[in-house]
Amino acid sequence: MRKGKPNDPERRARILSATLEVIGSEGVHAASYRRIAAQAGVPLGSMTYYFPDLDGLIVAAFETLQSELEPRFAAPLRIASTPDATVEALVSATVGATSPSIADVRLYNELYHYAARSTRAADLARAVQEESLALLRGRLPDSAARAVDALMWGWWSYRLFHEDVPLDQSMVRRAYRALLDVPPTVTPPRRRPTVPETMRAIRLTGPITPNELTVSQVPIPDVEPGQVRIRVMAFGVNESEVTSRKGESGPDFTLPRILGIEAVGVVDAAGEGVHLVPGQKVATMMGGLGRSIDGSYAEYTVVDAANVIPFDTDLPWGVVGALPEMLQTAHGSITAGLHLQAGQHVLIRGGTSTVGLTAIALAHQLGATVIATTRNPGRFDLLKQVGADQTLLDDATLPDAVRELAPDGLDAALEFVSATALPVTLSLVHPGGTVCFVGALNGEWTIPDFSPFTIPTGVRLTSYAGDANDLPAGALAQYLRAIEAGSLDIVVARTYAGLDKVAEAQHDLESGHRPGKRVVVLAKA
Repeated sequence: MRKGKPNDPERRARILSATLEVIGSEGVHAASYRRIAAQAGVPLGSMTYYFPDLDGLIVAAFETLQSELEPRFAAPLRIASTPDATVEALVSATVGATSPSIADVRLYNELYHYAARSTRAADLARAVQEESLALLRGRLPDSAARAVDALMWGWWSYRLFHEDVPLDQSMVRRAYRALLDVPPTVTPPRRRPTVPETMRAIRLTGPITPNELTVSQVPIPDVEPGQVRIRVMAFGVNESEVTSRKGESGPDFTLPRILGIEAVGVVDAAGEGVHLVPGQKVATMMGGLGRSIDGSYAEYTVVDAANVIPFDTDLPWGVVGALPEMLQTAHGSITAGLHLQAGQHVLIRGGTSTVGLTAIALAHQLGATVIATTRNPGRFDLLKQVGADQTLLDDATLPDAVRELAPDGLDAALEFVSATALPVTLSLVHPGGTVCFVGALNGEWTIPDFSPFTIPTGVRLTSYAGDANDLPAGALAQYLRAIEAGSLDIVVARTYAGLDKVAEAQHDLESGHRPGKRVVVLAKA
């Protein structure tokens, strides 16, 4: 932050809102600094502090729309358990209660016009389209998803230009039914001549040492309605799995149990009411996986379809396998926990943890200024590699070092180190800013004799635990594209070939000698 300059998140939000008001009523061609400042009721001279260039302001305003499209019809579509329910969710999204307003459709139309002359707007327009398509792929075969997506956007545009001629819901319903009754145009995958009755897995019956993580044969789980059986191709190894293996988990963990809280793979079978097709690449995490239901340390796992995220990428399984849990946690804590915005200053304590490294990368990609901490100065270069603008040693000098960089206070902070570190972190954030508690690397999850008055006046304290729904399919698709392009850096410490290497992976994780995710790959190629 620059000393002596204004720092008012509410004014920033007012400018973004005013930008959309101007674009919505007069068109994007009318969006100038002077016109927007007048609409927002702010001094013209303050505009360039918050948004140094007009294109950045317009794109930032359009970005606030991106979160509007997905929640409107995502929830009804995700819980649709039958083809009829899927059709009704699509009808509602097109002309019913969950459809965009005419004002929103007008703004999306302006976004696509502006994309013709702005590279950043073009990237955003593609991301919006991909997010919509990714949501539909979660419930429909790919060919049907593409057809429905094109039809839905076309009907939204029709509503914009024919407000006096409303769409007939029965006609919309018939069209969607016709599309969903058409078989997918993709060649169906080969089916196994015979389905094996058992699979290789690591199954716990009690606390054990790493060397006792041995593979055995267990029955392949059956698929119930609303469920998906995934052929596991890769999975990340996590601290919580080490805790469970030691017998130190909470009451939600039960035995006997196949460990593993996350997985990537391909759909092997789908239960009644699930529109995913065999061969579709998917990710899963949370939802009791590896704790109250059998997890991913196996050749197959069965999960609720609501906890499955479809994706499409040519990235190797050793990279994709690192992503589900740490990407979901980092994305959720930044979006739901902090509501972080481009241009804000954020402190990430515990930056060399797997989630910390990912949060740094995501915050940097978002356009925030990132200050990251570590207890090991030898890892400063790694923090900068993934996106940290400033790196600080996490010791007694930290408060003074942060205040030197941000004399007016931080906008936001993520706390991964400890609950007992929260008072210091809270003291570094200005009124109106937010601190989100996500984890406790040192094992201290509570603050003894905590007083609410520890929280400075006007500073917000949140927490983030999260679930699979906090990583929408569209967001995952964007991150995969960024990793493919080399603009998002994900740190993988090492990959291990096969279930027989899980013991070694857990041992290496406990040693903590190398930062980054440890990934077990089961795929042959």
